[in-house]
Amino acid sequence: MGYLGRRIGLSQDNGDSNPGAAGGAVGGGILDLFAHGYFERQGDLYNAPGIPIPPGPLGLTATGGVISDYTDPGSGNVYRAHVFTSSGALDVTAHSASLPNTVDYLIIGGGGGGGGTIGGGGGAGALKYATSQPLPVAPHPITVGAGGAGGGFPTPNASVAGSDSTAFSVTAAGGGAGGTGEVNGGAGGSGGGAGYGQPAGGTGSGDGSHPGGIDQASPPNGWGYNGGISPGPAGSNPGGAGGGGGAAANGAAAVYVPHNSPGTVGGPGGSGARYTIANGTATYYAGGGGGGNQGPLGNGGGTGGAGGGGAGIKGSPVPGTPGTPGTGGGGGGGGYDPTGGLGGTGGSGTVVVRYQIGTIAVAKATGGLISFYGDKTIHTFTNSGTFDNTTPSALNVTYFIVGGGAGAGGGHGGGGGAGGVKTGPLSIPTAAVTVTVGSGGAGGLIYGFPQSKGTNGGDSSITTPAPTVLARGGGGGGGGGYDPGVPAPAANAGSQIPNSDSHTIGGSGGGGAGQRPSAPGGAGEGSSGSYPGGDNGGGPAAGGGGGAGGAGVDSPGGAVGGNGGVGVQIPTTFQNPASAPGSDGGGLGYPGPGSPGIYWVAGGGGGGAGSGGTVGRGGGPGPAPYAGAGPGAATTGGDGLFGKTNSGSGGGGAGGGPNGTFGGSGGSGIVLIAYDTV
Repeated sequence: MGYLGRRIGLSQDNGDSNPGAAGGAVGGGILDLFAHGYFERQGDLYNAPGIPIPPGPLGLTATGGVISDYTDPGSGNVYRAHVFTSSGALDVTAHSASLPNTVDYLIIGGGGGGGGTIGGGGGAGALKYATSQPLPVAPHPITVGAGGAGGGFPTPNASVAGSDSTAFSVTAAGGGAGGTGEVNGGAGGSGGGAGYGQPAGGTGSGDGSHPGGIDQASPPNGWGYNGGISPGPAGSNPGGAGGGGGAAANGAAAVYVPHNSPGTVGGPGGSGARYTIANGTATYYAGGGGGGNQGPLGNGGGTGGAGGGGAGIKGSPVPGTPGTPGTGGGGGGGGYDPTGGLGGTGGSGTVVVRYQIGTIAVAKATGGLISFYGDKTIHTFTNSGTFDNTTPSALNVTYFIVGGGAGAGGGHGGGGGAGGVKTGPLSIPTAAVTVTVGSGGAGGLIYGFPQSKGTNGGDSSITTPAPTVLARGGGGGGGGGYDPGVPAPAANAGSQIPNSDSHTIGGSGGGGAGQRPSAPGGAGEGSSGSYPGGDNGGGPAAGGGGGAGGAGVDSPGGAVGGNGGVGVQIPTTFQNPASAPGSDGGGLGYPGPGSPGIYWVAGGGGGGAGSGGTVGRGGGPGPAPYAGAGPGAATTGGDGLFGKTNSGSGGGGAGGGPNGTFGGSGGSGIVLIAYDTV
């Protein structure tokens, strides 16, 4: 026996470092007093770095969401977080015999959509945070609120408030909608910013007294502030709109200058609040969207609030910046252009649950959400960030990248195409490399306007000195037209992604629009693994968007929308059972075909149908959310459903109706990186 500072165990020469070693001979080598005491109290944990092998349930036993294991730098405690970017369930199957059976949780509602036509920024979802909450053994449903759609042109096409998020009988309200045109901001968890020339921002239902700092427990109503005002008189030129409220600050008022004088600025969105619950790093959540601005003399749109708020836009038909998915950030307000101004979509909310575990969580790199499965360490990026190899040599990894899904068309709109998928080996140097997660494209608006076509999804990538790995975003679904006799202009056919190098799998094409004779689906990016969208059938229904695993289905004619193309399954390397998706998602991937029919992503959105038609299913023939894709709408005036966050799937096409139907936005992409733990 060796002895050092009351450390009892075999000497370095004789110690056995295998789990379950005879005679309690775990370890060997010198441990500091705290570390050795920790190992001994936990029943001789195997101390090989990075391998989580507890001899029993040292923390709660639970599944659901994306797993993140980390050591809290302040307390030294090792935690497991379950991060939900879509609805699902946290299934607690056993309590711990040695650690607290309580959880900390963060619940954030979906962000409000930014207003169109010099619109106010969307308000952030309300934020609720609590610690040391008892949790019984049972499945606990989790609802993650979607972000609201941005407002459009003309002015009556109002933006939409974010949806509520709910967990453990606690609800965080969705953010208020930004005021579209000369309309006040809407009330919500945080209030939406006032539209052009309006004296009142929306009221936040959350508490507006955040003290600053990190990890602040929330009051009963959660954190949420008011939207900003637009002080200029209605009809002034130029003019700006107010910023949306955030979790820790009011949205700012627009800066007003006299008529025809330069200098007006849209109001910045209110700041969000910082929490370490997801991965131990202080991260902002629930920032308000920036207000839009009128050109040409304005200085610009308001900046988005820290925590995922989207920036407002100046004088352009380009939409305001969307709120960041998984943050509850408000969408940016739209600008103005003769063809209209569009608000950005609000960011979806999130639910994060963490508890202490007896796991040694040591990784060779930083970045994203880190988990351990089998003999692999897995980094999951649900939003853009940095992967930093902290070892002294190059790190050989396996990656799986999905581009952002595209938005679907409005008004008998085609389904959005899925983002491209790329997987393979990569050597990452001892350095920080940029990881980009593609955003989902915005859904199109009503008939006849250029904005009726869905927006392409954003590209996802890992940027290294050589090579850069890229997965293209999907192609937007074609926009419909109310007059069935009008041929489809090129702008309203399904999108086509330009060809790139032969080593990249590109995004799939969007579906062809309904009520547009001879409107074809868009082509895929052109290389192996990309698929075209389906054609319309010459009637009021549209084709499905292409998937990463198959082409979008043509509308068979009449009022029947085409199904979206099938997606692909995430490789088994990343299929951690603790993060398996439920029937609605809530983990890694979504339902799909085969056995087991889980861990699927990148399905095409379903085509929209006419009045009384049959809806086009999203991502294949199965029930929603098949591969996370949005089904099309089947009723007059119906809006298509969104692609799910981090699915890379396309949105569902809009149904018929002359008064405005919106295509569903595409789901954001995802990036997974795995390497050998030892």
